Amino acid sequence: MEQDAKKFGVAYWHRAHQLPTSQYCTEHGLMLDRLNLRRVQLHENLVLPFEVTAQIEYGSNAEGERNSMCFDVSILGRDVLADHSVQFSKKAILETYKTGLLQMGCLTGTEIVCFAEYLKKFGQEYDVKASSIASLLYQTKVSHPRQLLYGITNELECRPFARVLLVRLLFGTWAAFKAQCSWNDVLGGGNKIVGSESQKLMGYSFAAMLNKNRQACLDYKASRIAPTRFEFMRVSYRAFRWLRQNDRVWLDEALPMQPRIMGQKTLFK
Repeated sequence: MEQDAKKFGVAYWHRAHQLPTSQYCTEHGLMLDRLNLRRVQLHENLVLPFEVTAQIEYGSNAEGERNSMCFDVSILGRDVLADHSVQFSKKAILETYKTGLLQMGCLTGTEIVCFAEYLKKFGQEYDVKASSIASLLYQTKVSHPRQLLYGITNELECRPFARVLLVRLLFGTWAAFKAQCSWNDVLGGGNKIVGSESQKLMGYSFAAMLNKNRQACLDYKASRIAPTRFEFMRVSYRAFRWLRQNDRVWLDEALPMQPRIMGQKTLFK
């Protein structure tokens, strides 16, 4: 009992059930009971469970509910909270959601969501008429399946529980979702750079491009008697554009822009 008190303290329950998973104990795989304290007991420092008379159970068949969808969502919520690893880039996460929607047939090649197919898949996965999922949706204020796509199809903020439902709908488990995120981050051109080797590679690539494009500019200057910036742009537009975007100061010194002649300055000389 002392071990359970340390493990399942108030802080643990507040942290582990905020998604919420308040109907199920993810450690024991059983449903939780709701205990309503009387007014006198509200002012007491310690109240034991058997001292509470008003006890309301969420369900009668705990073993049957254990295999229900709500228990799976609770397990997924526990895995999310227990994951303290470094987050992936927003670009990789967004691409992961789009990949899941595409594989499910709810997204076209031009990234347009097929809401009819999406609502059908949502209805097949989550039986909204069931009391268990209806209670969770009511508690978390997720009133419509479209709210799961907030932040993906628009700029609206998505609730954490809606994201959990979407992850389960598209990938099933948190591990599968993270594996897809890792795939997109490494091979899909994510913004996140992992490890010193990748940082060195990125720095080397920039230095190589810098030397390559500068050398193209210097070769052009050496091949012309009167080199101009406009001609260099026509001869090697790719090098000119890269230098203008990434090394503008050097480009201005190597090939300064010709001053514009406003009007006829020699008219009255």
